[in-house]
Amino acid sequence: MKILVITRGKLPLPNIKGGAVEYLVQQILDENEKNWHHNITICGPWESMIESYQICYKYTDFLNIKINSLYAKVMSGIRYIINRNFYYIGNYFLSKIIARFGDTFNEFDAILIENAFDFIPVIRKSYNGRIIFHGHNDWVNSENVDNLIYCDEYWAISNFLAEKARKMEAQCSIYTLYNGICLEDYTNILSEDVQLIREKYGLHKEDFIFVFTGRVVKEKGVLELIRAFILCQFQSDVKLLIVGGTFYSSDKESNYIKECKEIAKGYTNIIFTGYVSYNKIKLLYQCAYVGCALSLCHEAFGLSILEMLASGLPVITTNNGAISEVANCESAFLFDSDNINFEINVSKAMTQLFTDSTLRKKMSHAAIKQAEKFANEIYLDNFRNLLEKGGEVS
Repeated sequence: MKILVITRGKLPLPNIKGGAVEYLVQQILDENEKNWHHNITICGPWESMIESYQICYKYTDFLNIKINSLYAKVMSGIRYIINRNFYYIGNYFLSKIIARFGDTFNEFDAILIENAFDFIPVIRKSYNGRIIFHGHNDWVNSENVDNLIYCDEYWAISNFLAEKARKMEAQCSIYTLYNGICLEDYTNILSEDVQLIREKYGLHKEDFIFVFTGRVVKEKGVLELIRAFILCQFQSDVKLLIVGGTFYSSDKESNYIKECKEIAKGYTNIIFTGYVSYNKIKLLYQCAYVGCALSLCHEAFGLSILEMLASGLPVITTNNGAISEVANCESAFLFDSDNINFEINVSKAMTQLFTDSTLRKKMSHAAIKQAEKFANEIYLDNFRNLLEKGGEVS
């Protein structure tokens, strides 16, 4: 098959700067190199030296679009005004894709739109074939559900998202395609590398560590996590590790991060790492005993939670969105974030997991078993089945 993959245009591929969507797309590209051999063209943003990472791909062509030049920024501004005040014509990134392919769009057997929900109607104007929208976020609502009229298939990453679209009577075929991860990435880790990451962040082997990873933003419940940790009144050798920045590779401090740091002021056992690369995060999981992800929003999936489970960490989280599809009650504490005692309940769970090693071991075993349901091999098989045959995944 000849496939065009269109990303949102925020982060490059291969995923040298992180990104959950980009990680999953790269798994597809890597598997295609080994076993499938479809002809894939992928559109993403240009990044310095990105071509040196792309050159090893035999069956994938890359269209790298420069989105940070002065011209691109001016044109993006003009398009923003038109999109906001008149009618939607797409952003600068999308306009360059359309200009590049023009009448040749219809040479592709399928176009896979990765998480760019607003791109669908614009692409349909230039392409008559099979359009697949692979949605990684909670995009669909009553005001924009008609966008799905312009695609043939909606691949949702959870039943939560799929059922939401069905209830709105979306006019396309809808399938659930769960995310997957390479389980070996979270088990085959050198102890020497773990020791180096400990030294970098001042972590001692005897420390008991709770870890949060992800964007440090309000909807991720970081402030609530810090408050719950403080309620526990742990000694200094029990630490809370906050791993991440405002947006993936950015270390720019938002007002929210400043507020979190202000609450944590004076507590030397609360550590903010800022942005940490994907490969280093896996090492930090190995330093920890418990994973924490107190999402206040309706999570479309919860990839960081899956990573924690794959690392053998019991997880303290919420039951919002699709989280309960990823973590179960054997591997995680699942709390109602709307409960008036939310932070107190979280603090009790933290204390229980700190004091009860038998419970930790039991939940750790269950975490690994739960993560196996989302092994990369299952994800890739299901992806290929949908792409080549259509129909439900296994």
